[in-house]
Amino acid sequence: MNNKELKGIIDDIKNRRPPRFLLIGNTGHGKSSLINAMLGYYNAHVSSVKIGTKENEPYDVLDDGKVVYSILDSRGINESTNNDDAENKLLEDMSKFIPDAALYVHKAKERSSMRNEIEFLKKVVGEYEKGNGVKLPIIVVLTQCDELDPASKKTAEY
Repeated sequence: MNNKELKGIIDDIKNRRPPRFLLIGNTGHGKSSLINAMLGYYNAHVSSVKIGTKENEPYDVLDDGKVVYSILDSRGINESTNNDDAENKLLEDMSKFIPDAALYVHKAKERSSMRNEIEFLKKVVGEYEKGNGVKLPIIVVLTQCDELDPASKKTAEY
């Protein structure tokens, strides 16, 4: 490598865009709580009674005044009576936000709604990828693992 190529690589590293993550999952599964943990302070509204996130909302995680990464907190899956409107709004906000990965947030003890959530996630991610020509990795984040029964007390179900 010559000096010009090396300088170009160093400049790219210094001027890179911080990573962006989409949080998606069902209502009450801990998306906003996860954001507060990632931020290191309470900023995203959380509630065990009312719906916390009514609109898709971006957050920046800062270190010394610089954005380290950004998060787009989405409304809960199956929260709206008109899922088409919620889905279209999510796709529109995703296209503006341009996430690098989707974090699928799921409550560890909850299994009943998982199939519907995954179908919704596949549909949204598929539409996003088709419209933007970008593959969007999905990372699964299990929350509230402290509420799981110890494995030694569970019998495997087949």
